[in-house]
Amino acid sequence: MLYYLSTLAQDAGLFNMLHYISVRAVIAVVLSFVITLISAPLVIAYLTKSKITEDTTKSDSAQLNKLHSSKANTPTMGGVVILSGVLLTAVVCCNFAVIYINLTLFVIAGMAFIGFIDDYTKLKSSKQGLSAKTKFLLQMVIVGLPAWVLTQNANLHYEVVPNMQFSDILLPFVKEAVIPLSTFAFVVWVFLVMTGTTNAVNLTDGLDGLASGCAIMVCLVYAIICYLVGRVDFSAYLFVPYVPNAGEMTVLLSAFIGSLVGFLWYNTHPAQIFMGDTGSLTIGGVIGMSALISKQEIILVIAGGIFVLEAVSVILQVGNFKLTGKRIFKCAPFHHHLQFSGWTETKIVVRLWILSLMCAFIALCTLKVR
Repeated sequence: MLYYLSTLAQDAGLFNMLHYISVRAVIAVVLSFVITLISAPLVIAYLTKSKITEDTTKSDSAQLNKLHSSKANTPTMGGVVILSGVLLTAVVCCNFAVIYINLTLFVIAGMAFIGFIDDYTKLKSSKQGLSAKTKFLLQMVIVGLPAWVLTQNANLHYEVVPNMQFSDILLPFVKEAVIPLSTFAFVVWVFLVMTGTTNAVNLTDGLDGLASGCAIMVCLVYAIICYLVGRVDFSAYLFVPYVPNAGEMTVLLSAFIGSLVGFLWYNTHPAQIFMGDTGSLTIGGVIGMSALISKQEIILVIAGGIFVLEAVSVILQVGNFKLTGKRIFKCAPFHHHLQFSGWTETKIVVRLWILSLMCAFIALCTLKVR
């Protein structure tokens, strides 16, 4: 809305400012924060009244259930709070003529739907929710459209990295180093990035404020990256591909940042609301899309270091247990291992936030280390 207003009033200095991504990004942060801050108490009251609350007995670990017993009856499915701030702000601030915005909003809606079904299933029929196979298949269906559309950009011309195709993978630290992929291989790559990111965020969402706090930092990294790669001058200076219109993702990511900060207001320990899969899958979706659109997928491993740590800890735990019958960690994901080691919840969350912040700084530094 603001973008089109600036287009209609190009001669008016104040309205013309709305054409700039940086201005709309700042507005998006503030607006989504305010919307989330106002809507959250209303959603909390409704969820509490409807008894849509956390089940602290769903884990197979009696010790973990005991540790989380104080969280019983805390409203869940709070991802709708995050969505309210993001979607309303997107309508006001984003330029819908940019295909990347529409694709990402489609993914947001799709992942939120899967998360909602999973949360609802946990509440009504199964404590474990949807099976991992079902959830994975649904995610593949949602990712199918953006995967296909992005392959249509295979011949997009880049002015900085010679002969690079949109389907190629850019390697960090090395100037003009890419891994060429066929169309089929690129579609597989999109599936891996998206499903890996969404499930990693989902696994991290186990302590008050942990996933939302780490997500803020990762979204900030990609908001900056999308702005840089969306400009010819900055991309040339950093020796990264110039991706036309990628800068518009900065506005959408800014909306996510504002909404996540507003949600964190109520999600810090002791949490008044949990995001549930409705929120965690949505966050993973927008982060994964940002990495793919900006052609900085590999950096996601660094920027989302805490998400990677949590996911890898589960993979190692399950794999080693099946092979040897022994556990590497006291409990997985890793934040539960720290709980079992006697760390308080607040100490775990704040220290992992600190590590996430360091990962964010390192990820941004890689842009110039070529």
